[in-house]
Amino acid sequence: MRTAFLIASAWVSLGLIASIQVAKSQHNDAGQNLNAMEPLPKLTKLDKEIVDLMLQRAIEVFQGLPVSTWDDLYLISIYVDLEEGSHIPEIRIGYNTGSQFKKCCPRQGEKPGPTIASSAGEARWNYPFWIRDEVNIFGDFEDEDKDRALKERWMRSHQFWFTEDEFDEYDDECENLDRLCGTRLWELATHCGLQLREAAVAQKLFGKDLPILVHECHLDGTEERFVRLANPDGQADDYLNGWIAIDPHTGKLTKE
Repeated sequence: MRTAFLIASAWVSLGLIASIQVAKSQHNDAGQNLNAMEPLPKLTKLDKEIVDLMLQRAIEVFQGLPVSTWDDLYLISIYVDLEEGSHIPEIRIGYNTGSQFKKCCPRQGEKPGPTIASSAGEARWNYPFWIRDEVNIFGDFEDEDKDRALKERWMRSHQFWFTEDEFDEYDDECENLDRLCGTRLWELATHCGLQLREAAVAQKLFGKDLPILVHECHLDGTEERFVRLANPDGQADDYLNGWIAIDPHTGKLTKE
């Protein structure tokens, strides 16, 4: 059994490496091939360096998951956290499972709370009810030195950079730079999601295609464009079209 698993793991790793190379070669202008809203801008050399770094880290995270969770996964999460400002970003990779969805889905008459959603759709598609086993793939609030040199080179290349003194004052110019930088980070996270998809990482590891949700905690509509772009063949339609879910307790189809 162990020998078979090691052989299978080696095959998956080799397949991923080959697929990643193909994905990178095809990804110079992925936005032009998408029909979802405004396309993503082309990647610069430093953009690609960051996307490739996030991609490699994400794959390592998924390869490290217990095999027992593979069948249970139903979504991939790319969380763009700019709570500290776009000059100190944190982009994290995560996932959710059917078991967690069922655990958080309310039974008839059960009151919602911190661990129980108000509906099946909320339990399935709302981030606060997902497994919080995320890993940073770019930046770190608790370690500002992580990726610092690459981040500064990248920000300077796009003319997003401003000093700490300027940030403390945070005038209109800094606010505009912060906004532009934040938008670009969302775009890089989406490019990472597309490369995961183009490399068929989910199919090779978990045996199935999965929705890739690029998001933050506060759903204000910002995420919709990026979710559509990261799921060009409708993989996230159940999320986008009203949090569609089948209640695991009743078997009924629900929609918010």
